[in-house]
Amino acid sequence: MAATIPTTRSDFVSAAQRCAAWLTLPDGPGPHPALVLAHGLGATHEMMLAQYEQHFAASGIATLAFDYLHTGASEGAPRQRFSIPGQCRDLHAALNRLRALRRGARHYVPIVGPPGSRAMVTVPGAESGWYSTVPPGCSFDNRIAAADMAGVVLASGLRHARRISAPLLVCVCDRENLMDPKYAELVATRAPQGVARHYDSDHFAIYHPPLVDRVLADQTAFLTESLRVLA
Repeated sequence: MAATIPTTRSDFVSAAQRCAAWLTLPDGPGPHPALVLAHGLGATHEMMLAQYEQHFAASGIATLAFDYLHTGASEGAPRQRFSIPGQCRDLHAALNRLRALRRGARHYVPIVGPPGSRAMVTVPGAESGWYSTVPPGCSFDNRIAAADMAGVVLASGLRHARRISAPLLVCVCDRENLMDPKYAELVATRAPQGVARHYDSDHFAIYHPPLVDRVLADQTAFLTESLRVLA
């Protein structure tokens, strides 16, 4: 998808360090309904998030995308550290940044991310699939600090699903090759307002045409209803 709607840097601070962030606004004065785009384990903004920024902005929804600390264009040393509590801290900081940018306008601000964002990348085909999301001229640091592996493996969105009071859409890849798709479906089942959408896809095909168009249409319909978007 060609970039036609301007995206500007809008960095914020998390744990006294700079998180690189990108703000994309729909046309018009606003305030606009908005969401945070949070990528999965190890992935960064340049790995195909632009297509989501452009699509949602064209649908009347503002987005703030960012790189977690220790990855991508964000600060943090040593590099490639992954902590679920740390990523949750960065998400809260991103939400606060988005609320500040919207000057306190009251609205739901959901968090969306790609399928299987808690998966540890170890199965055959994962590396080639991961690199298929890296545009030409960009790079991906394919490392995770060994000290962080146990924390990522033990993290469980399923344990907290019943506490999610907001509307929740879970996009399930039925041929998921990095995790059990039944786990994702169970999260949607346990969440009080959860709904699952199924796709004949592995972990990575869902990022590419033609399937990404269907996914974006489903996500936009869900967000339009949940955020009361007037296109």
